[in-house]
Amino acid sequence: MRCKEGSHRYGNGTLNGKFLTGFLAVDAVLDFRESGMPVEYRLDDGKLQYRNWVQSTDGLGAFFNDIEFNTSVYGHFMPHKNNTNPPVRKVVIGMPEYLGAQIQVEFEMPEPGVVGEVCGVVLHKK
Repeated sequence: MRCKEGSHRYGNGTLNGKFLTGFLAVDAVLDFRESGMPVEYRLDDGKLQYRNWVQSTDGLGAFFNDIEFNTSVYGHFMPHKNNTNPPVRKVVIGMPEYLGAQIQVEFEMPEPGVVGEVCGVVLHKK
């Protein structure tokens, strides 16, 4: 991920940073579709969700946006309001390999802390 530190207004509050871009590399050639990179993911053993990410030029990974990042940190696409719900603890991502099976990657998520602040995930009320 790439994020930029700096406070800015968001709705009725402020964010202390901004998400710029995110990338997941899998060291295998992925099977892209015309609509993008089909991605399946599960948060904390919850319901399987589907998205299309933007494929990389080398075919070895895909880019995700701020909505996917917010969702993977706190389970919802909007910036997180303090004391509303706990952070996500586990993310499992699946992507199809070209001429192969699905590649699955599992992340045990740490406390968001500084990353959540610098990437603009946590909303601070005025």
